[in-house]
This record gives sequence, structure tokens and C-alpha cells, in this order.
Amino acid sequence: MKYDYYCNTGVFKPGYSIQLGVSDIFVHIVYVSGDPNDQKPFIPTVEVYHDLYGAYPENICADAGYSSYDNYRYMQVKEIGNYVKPQYWMKRKSRSKKD
Repeated sequence: MKYDYYCNTGVFKPGYSIQLGVSDIFVHIVYVSGDPNDQKPFIPTVEVYHDLYGAYPENICADAGYSSYDNYRYMQVKEIGNYVKPQYWMKRKSRSKKD
């Protein structure tokens, strides 16, 4: 999953994606997966939270790495407040009229 830039062997090293759910300075959930990005482990992380606490979080705030149609749709169906930044938001916001 992670390319070894130092040895230039062309071999990928194993990597992990660690998701932390934090609220009021407390870590409520930790989820570890082998996925190369944050989009895929988002839903399983929220489901583990639901299994542990018996309810879904009221709101989720995350960076653009979690932005995907599936994740947005999941939050809408589960009635979770969505504060996930859309991908390329800064680029779209700063575009000039020439673009």
C-alpha cells in the first residue's frame, strides 16, 4: 500500500488506515483497516460506533478525505449531521471567472 521511496525497490510496504472518533477531547472509537484511503473505512467505523453505543453520532465533522457519494448518502439515510468537506472545495472556491 505504501511505496518505499528510500530504497527505490518498487516494492510496496504494508500500511494501515487508523480512524479515530473523538468528541469532547475523548477518543470514543478506534478502527484499524488496511484500506489505502479514508473513504472506505468511514461507514464501518460509524457502524462500530453504533454497535458500541447503541446510537449514531449526531454530527460528523471530517476533512475532504472522507468525501464520497456513498458516505454522504449513508449520513443522509442515518440522519447524521454532515460536516464533511467536499473534495476540491478550496479549488472550486478560489476559481477565477476565466476557468
